Amino acid sequence: MRYWKAFSIMALGFLLGLIAGLLIPPSLTQLILDYMRDVLRRSGLNISLSPLLLMMLIFTNNLRVSLLIIVSGILIAGPLIILFINGAVVSAAYLYASSKTSPITAFLAIFPHGVVEIPAIINIAAASTIFWLNLWRKIMNKADIDISGEVITLLKQLALTAALLFVAAIIEAFVTPVIANIPIYNGLP
Repeated sequence: MRYWKAFSIMALGFLLGLIAGLLIPPSLTQLILDYMRDVLRRSGLNISLSPLLLMMLIFTNNLRVSLLIIVSGILIAGPLIILFINGAVVSAAYLYASSKTSPITAFLAIFPHGVVEIPAIINIAAASTIFWLNLWRKIMNKADIDISGEVITLLKQLALTAALLFVAAIIEAFVTPVIANIPIYNGLP
């Protein structure tokens, strides 16, 4: 499978998730957010973080998701499923934030870092899918594929994704609160 075909399929999966997230009833969104707040409170994690610490937490979480996407690729559809769920969460979070602020403020809270973060996640999902498809083709003797070359390509895409996620984390922690004019990092909304 060619990279841009895989990228397009993954982007479509994310877009379908965005649409599905718009269909989630507000009561279910509220229930999920209440559960997440409760888990965070019980964990003892201090939600009031410095922007630098917040940036590092965002980056490490997104990098963890990227690694999960790579591992999920063994199921071939794993990365697509994760992107679909991610899209649903993004639109549900947008709807929730819109109900608490305004649609424009909610958009400004998501868009600045999302414009970098979402393509980065789609990139690693596409690269992971290609890697696992080629590995399965090799295992089943359907193609003569240089697996070491495939690993190197996947690692290069992971490095690119990590760099983009680092930029997105900087934007989310330092720029987004200023652009959206919201103090969302001084506690749970």
